[in-house]
Amino acid sequence: FDGGAVPATLELIQQEHQISESELGLLGSLPYWGLTVISPVLGGILQRSSQKEVLTLCLVANIVCCVVFSYSSEPADRGAAKIMLFGSRLAIGLTQGAFIINTPVWIDEMA
Repeated sequence: FDGGAVPATLELIQQEHQISESELGLLGSLPYWGLTVISPVLGGILQRSSQKEVLTLCLVANIVCCVVFSYSSEPADRGAAKIMLFGSRLAIGLTQGAFIINTPVWIDEMA
């Protein structure tokens, strides 16, 4: 959902939230900032913990973040809506880190 739906609907998001072009750029880059920040931490966690449990936790957290993102237009307060919008995008990147790290490891182990 996150990778293709957001870029395809940027114009609608901009109109609904009344955000600038710069804020759209930030909105697009936040998941990658989250991935960059969390990757070193999750690498160690995945080595010391059950991969299945970590991945399940991250999947559930990602679903919650996607739901928060989808409801970001609901608050009447524009400030709260922007916090939900940008915060959920960053959190989506943070929750996707485990999958980005674990996929090549899993392929190497299973191939």
